Amino acid sequence: MKKVNSILISTILVMMTMFISGNVNSQEDKKANDTVKQETAKSDTKPDASAEKQTAGSYLDISHARENAIKYDEDIRDDIYKLQVVVANFGEASDKSALESIRKDHVNGKKELFKRKYLSSATILKKVKADIRSLLINLSNRYQTKTNEILGLCAETLVDKEMGLNNTSDSNAAAKVSRKITQNRIKLVIAYDHLNMGDKFKFDDRLSDAVTHYRLAKLHGINILVDMAESESDKDNVKNQYKVDLSDGENLVSK
Repeated sequence: MKKVNSILISTILVMMTMFISGNVNSQEDKKANDTVKQETAKSDTKPDASAEKQTAGSYLDISHARENAIKYDEDIRDDIYKLQVVVANFGEASDKSALESIRKDHVNGKKELFKRKYLSSATILKKVKADIRSLLINLSNRYQTKTNEILGLCAETLVDKEMGLNNTSDSNAAAKVSRKITQNRIKLVIAYDHLNMGDKFKFDDRLSDAVTHYRLAKLHGINILVDMAESESDKDNVKNQYKVDLSDGENLVSK
């Protein structure tokens, strides 16, 4: 009996030893396998730093190019609308040629935009904006010069009329002219305000806005000259002399 019990105990101890040893080995194998899997997963999912940077950079470049291209297109449309009147009225042959090139390049840039080629579209349209700026610089210089001439003539006319009152014996006529001079002096102040605004916008490189204020200043000045003309014939002569400027002031092509 003792021998049987001894064999039974020995068998149980052997089985327990085998179970514990197998369990330990299984856990170690599992741990090793998990480590390998983790290392493999890290290797597979970790992005290449340089490639990630290039992809992100390209995406941002394209996104910014798209925004710029859309904005450029809107600005160019507005500028061309104004330029086609300005160039038709006061442009030289070189200005008309430049505007035609601007139109063609704008169309090309817009086609690229519609094709979703945002980088090339933004590049083309950015150059178009630079060409428009160059054209507007030349045109705004002419507007500035012409506006100064007209307003200077207004000031001389008002001074001459006021000095002439001393030689008028008709007090009623003198009073009428005096009132007209006062009214037109106020108009001249407004005209010079527009001239100054035009100069400010020109200095700030807002050339299209500068042209707008030069136009308004000229309109006020021409109206002063018409109002101060003595006869209807003289008034018509002033209107004919500045016919193009009057049409241009209303954003119309002079016929």
